[in-house]
Amino acid sequence: MKRLSPVSRILALALLVGMAASPAAADIIIDDFTVGVTLTLNSGSSGTVQDSVAAPVLGGFTEFSATKNNVAGTLVITTTPGVYDYASSSVPAGGSATITWDGVNNNALDTTGLGGFDLTGGGTNNAFAGVLRGDDSPGAAMTITVWTGGVPSSAVIPIPDSLSFTPFSAAFSSFSGSPNFANVGAIRVQFNGTPNQDFQFDAFRVTGPTAAVPEPSSLSLLGFGAVALFLRRRRQS
Repeated sequence: MKRLSPVSRILALALLVGMAASPAAADIIIDDFTVGVTLTLNSGSSGTVQDSVAAPVLGGFTEFSATKNNVAGTLVITTTPGVYDYASSSVPAGGSATITWDGVNNNALDTTGLGGFDLTGGGTNNAFAGVLRGDDSPGAAMTITVWTGGVPSSAVIPIPDSLSFTPFSAAFSSFSGSPNFANVGAIRVQFNGTPNQDFQFDAFRVTGPTAAVPEPSSLSLLGFGAVALFLRRRRQS
């Protein structure tokens, strides 16, 4: 095995030290949908159905709601096996659905129910993340809303047209207004359906950078500094 030169060893050590100095993320799971739920709006009916379940999630409860805008077609939402599944069959006007985490099990939004939960994990986490997939649903979107101090702030995530789960990320900085993610009272995800829309959603969480790799300009400065230090020590010896 070829050994590193002294300069290369110094550069490698400096890079590792720089990366190690970056804080590690501590993901906070909001929901991974392990508790089974089924909401159904059959053909011939329209309106809204709701269900609330105790689950090992943020706040201890998940509240589900689904709305069908037309009597035609069928809308079924399930969370079995461990995936949120929205299936709209022949619904010409589409529908909508929400998932709410507010620490209350009553199907009514409590904008302070989470008691000022710190989603940043002490300042490390900086984005919502998860996975999505859909089928031929142009214009379909998911809106994430958080309430801080009773005031809502939102960010919109397009639902991808993909047979495979596609990771998404919504940076805290992309939300409207100036929310305080260290003081969150409620979280809601809303899906604005399009006609005949099917999609799945899972692994909803907040996360942050695991290691901040220096930019090329930073690496250059780091390299020049390490080389200068090596040459100076070599001259002194």
